[in-house]
Amino acid sequence: MSRRDPAAAPGRWLWVFPAVFAAHIAEEGLAGERFYRWMRRATGREIGPRAFVAANLAFEAAMIAAVRRATRASPAGDRRGTGDRRGTGDGRGAGSSPGAGSEGAAPFVGRGAWVAPALGLIGTTNGLGHLAGSAITRSYSPGAVSGAGLWAPLGLIALRRSRRALPRRQWRRGIMVGALASAGVMPLALSLSHRPPRDESGPVRNES
Repeated sequence: MSRRDPAAAPGRWLWVFPAVFAAHIAEEGLAGERFYRWMRRATGREIGPRAFVAANLAFEAAMIAAVRRATRASPAGDRRGTGDRRGTGDGRGAGSSPGAGSEGAAPFVGRGAWVAPALGLIGTTNGLGHLAGSAITRSYSPGAVSGAGLWAPLGLIALRRSRRALPRRQWRRGIMVGALASAGVMPLALSLSHRPPRDESGPVRNES
């Protein structure tokens, strides 16, 4: 069994995710031509400003709830993961329970720790998606700066740290949740969008 790094376990640093997402929303909604207008020119489908803001606020609220779950102390979980094993006669010390994954597991690695890799994959996918959109259309995709400079790096850090800290099953669960959430973004966007009049849409062209 691989050794886990307690210092890399999910903790209060996960609160950086909602903060970064708020900055990302601000760039998408205020920078350049606005992301929903860019989406109309790039895909031929339009999503209204109100629907755009409402969807992102819902994502922000869900993210805050998920981070709160992941960082909330769980006394029962702490006792399971780092409980004192003295007197059991098995010669194992604190933090060596089978469910802890390794000796010295961090006390806040509880049931919600899978949130870390989930958010990591979501952030990485979203940030790289903005870069890909900018490259394909040869135009600025609002959100690309915070996506490339904040979202993707933070996501990669979370993936790396959680991989070192979490049991394999928990890490894979987070990856699965993150992949499903990322895959659901496009269907959700399409469900909230509609085709504008033909003369208002069209492919993004490089004006340079």
